[in-house]
Amino acid sequence: MRLICERCAAVAVDYQERLLPPIRGRERLMKKSAELLEGLSLLSVPVLFTEQYPQGLGKTDPALLALAPGAPVIEKTSFGAADTPAFSAALRPLGRDQIILFGIEAHICVLQTALGLKELGYTPVFAADCISSRGEGDRAFALERARQEGILLTSCEALLFELARAKEHPRFREISALIKRSELF
Repeated sequence: MRLICERCAAVAVDYQERLLPPIRGRERLMKKSAELLEGLSLLSVPVLFTEQYPQGLGKTDPALLALAPGAPVIEKTSFGAADTPAFSAALRPLGRDQIILFGIEAHICVLQTALGLKELGYTPVFAADCISSRGEGDRAFALERARQEGILLTSCEALLFELARAKEHPRFREISALIKRSELF
């Protein structure tokens, strides 16, 4: 199945101030996630953010929020965002069925969100290099479980170029420059 811009929406899962410090490869995760958000913005793919119990775990990283101005932030207490009525109420009107997921933690909120979306008839897609956990084992098991469940796995770069389709895309040069810039880190 090919990803199509007009069918895609994205969900940035729980990039919260108290969850981020112990995340494995946090610096690279944040850079790749920022790259993905910039690319999605160039391609006009709508983004939602989720926050797991923000009263206790803090708010979403402001630098990432700034890359998707006006994107809704959905508070949740269920690990899977699809179990939260406010999330479904924000996602449904977008009319998109291919849902790009990225964030933390891979084996808890990201995976459970994907499983819930799949149950609801959406096609979840993991931007795997924009997903992490505290432990590498947990991340690896989450990716394997996702694969077993038929969830698509790709990388930020592959995803952005797949959505752009060809060098004739009006934003191709900007996407290409974004990817080249990210190769420096």
